[in-house]
Amino acid sequence: MLSLTKLTDASKLAALEVIEKMAPSVFVLANADLQLYLFDFMMASSLRYGWSASTMTGTAAFGLVEISAFGNAKRAAELGSLALEMISRYGAEESRCPVILIVYSFLFPWTRSWRDCYKHLSVGFSSGIQHGKTYLALCCSANMAGPVRLIERLEDAERIFRSNYETMKRFKVSSSILPSMNCCFQFVLNMMGFAENPMVLCGEVMDEEDPLCLSNPINEAVLHLVQFELACHFRALGRASHLLDMLEREVDGFKAYCPNMVSYWFWSGITYLDLARRDQRARRGLCLRRAKARLTSLRNAVENGCDDARPVCDILQAEYNSCTCSNDNLHMYNMAIEVSSERGLVGFAGIACERAYFHLEGLGSCDESSSQRYWDKMMEFYGRWG
Repeated sequence: MLSLTKLTDASKLAALEVIEKMAPSVFVLANADLQLYLFDFMMASSLRYGWSASTMTGTAAFGLVEISAFGNAKRAAELGSLALEMISRYGAEESRCPVILIVYSFLFPWTRSWRDCYKHLSVGFSSGIQHGKTYLALCCSANMAGPVRLIERLEDAERIFRSNYETMKRFKVSSSILPSMNCCFQFVLNMMGFAENPMVLCGEVMDEEDPLCLSNPINEAVLHLVQFELACHFRALGRASHLLDMLEREVDGFKAYCPNMVSYWFWSGITYLDLARRDQRARRGLCLRRAKARLTSLRNAVENGCDDARPVCDILQAEYNSCTCSNDNLHMYNMAIEVSSERGLVGFAGIACERAYFHLEGLGSCDESSSQRYWDKMMEFYGRWG
């Protein structure tokens, strides 16, 4: 792939250009079969006739296949690195934006820092604007939403989202790009207290009743995921359980997108454990098995190099132990708090403290000072989160 001749046949270049322009729409429609055909056409044409602007995009896109079909994050990252190296080797700067969009949105977040990934998406945005790929540039901007809402302080996340939101307005964007980004932006505003009902995504930037929020499978899945996260944060177990039932059928809408999958695994595991605590009959065993499956998925993500999944993995492990063991489990919560704090993920540190507090309350601990200590630390971390 690094020693191909350049494709010069005008008819073949035209066909590949059409295929490349189709790819984003096919992805949004979540048509896996057609996506695979387009990627295969790009790669086969490159190997048979020589490299073109679509060669790097096709190489990176096959990383999506490795993620979605085989769950092979390391192989996907290798393909992403190869696509970026090909841009430099062939001087194909016009391909930088679509390749960055795929690599830093879907491939590298499984094995690298989320902060590093979303900062590279800013580079993709600039490259796209420079080379006339406005739609793909705006996709780079929109795809920053997932990691930003999960790892940044709310105040910083609001600033980033507001900047991106103004960019979208400047380019008069009113397409399928906006709803999923606006869900994340409104989530941040809700968590900061800028909404009449904190569990309803209705406020400055969106209304969850807007039909555009359900305009395609990805937007619908992201809407329900963010609603689910809000229900979990505010401990509305009935609503969380209802939304989780919906998400179980829609998870394919974002299964290649690491931040959303990590959030889904974590909060669904927490919800199943809360349901297990409430129901001591036959359903308890089913909920525990499902929670353990989510924990296994998070462990695998961490082992593959997704270090940003480590804090939520530790929290879910502590919660699972709390639900299945009668002995004191505070060391696991303390580990989760320490790991989250070390990484600057103060929101997750607050969640770990909150869960430790309710763990002690559930044990009926006579040592009120211990539970109060976790409550005070929770308030401190949540205050720093914003």
